[in-house]
Amino acid sequence: MPTLQSIVCAEGRSCYAIIEQRVVAQGDVVNGYRVATIHPDQVKLTRAGKEWRLALFTLDIKQ
Repeated sequence: MPTLQSIVCAEGRSCYAIIEQRVVAQGDVVNGYRVATIHPDQVKLTRAGKEWRLALFTLDIKQ
């Protein structure tokens, strides 16, 4: 499974992700996984009819 390192989104433009130390856009293929969508907080990958969501990080705020 590829590792998500960062997501960059500019206002009014497409988002890009850094996966496996490569800058990728929607539609690119990384290690056999197609980048289906990139959102500010997650990337969806597809492969062989299945999909995976890679989250940049989860917030665990304790008060």
